[in-house]
Amino acid sequence: MSFQFNQPDFKPEAIHQTDDRLTNANLTNSRYNRRKKQRQRRLKLFLGFIGLLLIIGFIGLIVTLVNNQSKIIKKNTIIKTATIKQYVSNSSNINFSYPSNWTVFNNHHGLIEINSPITNILNDLHHQVKGRIEIMINQKTVIPPQFGNFSLAVLNSKIVKYKKPTSLQSNQTYLSFAQYPSTNIVGGLNAIYLTGSFGYEFKQVIPIGDMEKLNPLIIISFNQCVNKNCHNVQPMVVNANFVNQSIVDEQTYGIVESIQIT
Repeated sequence: MSFQFNQPDFKPEAIHQTDDRLTNANLTNSRYNRRKKQRQRRLKLFLGFIGLLLIIGFIGLIVTLVNNQSKIIKKNTIIKTATIKQYVSNSSNINFSYPSNWTVFNNHHGLIEINSPITNILNDLHHQVKGRIEIMINQKTVIPPQFGNFSLAVLNSKIVKYKKPTSLQSNQTYLSFAQYPSTNIVGGLNAIYLTGSFGYEFKQVIPIGDMEKLNPLIIISFNQCVNKNCHNVQPMVVNANFVNQSIVDEQTYGIVESIQIT
């Protein structure tokens, strides 16, 4: 006996098979994504580090500018604190103005000394020491023996114009920067001479014969404090760059500019 084969009522379940290519592709994508995230994280850290450096640099610049501005303000305040006084010497027939914190000594025999307050002075060894600046006006034209027969110009001479010159003086004078023969340190400055119409270039000889023609003889020199109160001082050699400091370039030269010979 035979039976007719009927189509079964059920459908076979789908057989799920693993495709190795899909698995490998998923693994590759996963690794790529991890590496991408790691690169992004590193880039963010790097950019954050650069940003931090820029912020620190900016803050440092601001602090530097503020400090420099404070120094300028302090410097200007110091200069403006000292009032200007007028000195008249009938015995020497010389008038000049000077800051009130400077002192004047007159022996009434042709010698006037004007001394600065105690200040920091850059010596020939590039060290800051306490000392005073002295302007000597001597009508006897006595050349310091340390000058020798000649000295050496350690800088080019500088022209200073008198503010109110009289008919007995020229309108301007050279300031000449002398290094004495006993000083052998490069850039060492012993004294600044008012040399009238005589000017000298760097390393040029300054002959004593020119100095003997000057009357009055005016010399700017530098003295180092021997004790704490600076009651005792001794001559010193300064670094030539010290002439750019305000106490020289503004106050000392300011006194020179105000000199009147009557």
